[in-house]
Amino acid sequence: MLQVKAVVRMQIDKEIECIKKAIDNGNIGKARVCARRGAGLAINYWRGNNYGAQNISALSQLNWIKDDASVPDNIKKAAEKLTIKVSGAGHGEISENPFEDCVTIVEYCLR
Repeated sequence: MLQVKAVVRMQIDKEIECIKKAIDNGNIGKARVCARRGAGLAINYWRGNNYGAQNISALSQLNWIKDDASVPDNIKKAAEKLTIKVSGAGHGEISENPFEDCVTIVEYCLR
């Protein structure tokens, strides 16, 4: 039987592949969506281990982690960039590299 972390990692890897394909196809919007989902899976796993069961949307997970005082600034910044809506330009830095932002969060949460 696969461990929960291995199952979560498989799900995240699918989202990371989605990010790569979307970037290759020039679809940064889809890449951002996949990055949010991948990061959300990792945050959900991390929160479940540290704070008890969680099962909320990826966007809610990203919003939560960017406001958590115990989280390093680089993780908060990656989460912040993934949560800004493209239509909200001018209200913060939009993620231009959703792959990197997702991987930063995943590595922190699954370490």
